[in-house]
Amino acid sequence: MIKETTLGVSHRFLLALLVTLLVVSQSDAEDDGVGLMASLRNHYASIAREITLRSAGDSGERFVMMEKPAMSWASLGGWSGDLFVWTGNGKIQAVGCIGAQQTSEEQFRDFYEFHSLAAEPLEDVLLTPKIRWIPTDDAANRARLVGAPLPATSPSLRLSQMRRLARSFHVGMQVNDDNVENELRLLPQPVARECRELDDRAEKVETSATTIDSALFAFVSSSGTDPEAFLLLEAVRQEQQTVWMFCVVRFTTRELWINRDNAATKTIDKVTDQAMQGWASGLIKDAYFFTWNSTFSRSELLQD
Repeated sequence: MIKETTLGVSHRFLLALLVTLLVVSQSDAEDDGVGLMASLRNHYASIAREITLRSAGDSGERFVMMEKPAMSWASLGGWSGDLFVWTGNGKIQAVGCIGAQQTSEEQFRDFYEFHSLAAEPLEDVLLTPKIRWIPTDDAANRARLVGAPLPATSPSLRLSQMRRLARSFHVGMQVNDDNVENELRLLPQPVARECRELDDRAEKVETSATTIDSALFAFVSSSGTDPEAFLLLEAVRQEQQTVWMFCVVRFTTRELWINRDNAATKTIDKVTDQAMQGWASGLIKDAYFFTWNSTFSRSELLQD
């Protein structure tokens, strides 16, 4: 009886020890995953802080990067990224994603995905020693939003208006030959916004258009929260009249189609292989681009 009791105690002790080791191992794995993602986020932010965007227009204004990422995302296949926004002259001027794909247990490769929303060309941007961005085309050409109510005077009321207006836009995407997302999901709140009070009692007549409010809404796919398209809504004061302006821009190389309620559908074609090869060359002149940068190891990342 004594031997049997001792054996039973030993079994229980070993079982408890095994459970403890499993719990500790799982906890360490979770901590490692959290630590790895935190290191990736720091990596993305350190890259973004080194990027300077400036208008090539008469003002030569240097755009300011918002202090925190507009959004952070992760999706299947080991992809993750942080979205950064640059503002200037009271409006959103550019959006850029710094991200990476984990290609193996130890290896990553990072990428840059940017879209200029500026009405003027940007000065030559040296993103890395091998990647120069000189956007010369105006893919973010704004148009007046027909049928929209006049922008409200207070920022809070304008936000309610913008959320309603954003819901009237619908974006679909051709994921691949066999997969179509007929409607991407609109995030209910803008991912970034620049605004100020609008005083309709002001007697001063503006000599040029002044942006009162600028908000960026994101459309995401069902597979994650990686933005695939953006809607830019702006309240613009022209003389003493304030109107809504908008543009919808791509944030994917895939084909998109856009419509507002029952209006005609606009198609944004899939990016051609030739265009992507041009981006890979390191000299980029398009308003939008996606390009790979470099590879790095887990140990290099955790040492930073």
